[in-house]
Amino acid sequence: MTDPLHKPRFLDTKVPITYLIGITISACTFMAGWALKVDNRGARNEERITALEARTTGAAEQAYELRNIASQLAEVNKKLADLNQIQSQMTVMEFRMGNAEYALGLNTNRKPVK
Repeated sequence: MTDPLHKPRFLDTKVPITYLIGITISACTFMAGWALKVDNRGARNEERITALEARTTGAAEQAYELRNIASQLAEVNKKLADLNQIQSQMTVMEFRMGNAEYALGLNTNRKPVK
């Protein structure tokens, strides 16, 4: 048994110092690995954010181009509608002229259209 008057020293403890050193080293290694893993996640997230920013920038540019194309198509459709209206008016005028020619006797081969 131990002497009650004997003061225990650090090396006299029941847990050997090598175990304590090993546990300390493994804890430090674990913390360092965890910190690197967290940092690596942050780097991956930064890469993802950069990729998403590039995609959204490209999508915004495409949307702008599509808006321009849509406005140009609207202008073309308006011009086509105007041309269709002019063509229908010309057709009506041709029928009227044909009827007038027939009525005047200038073109007897053509019958009047109602």
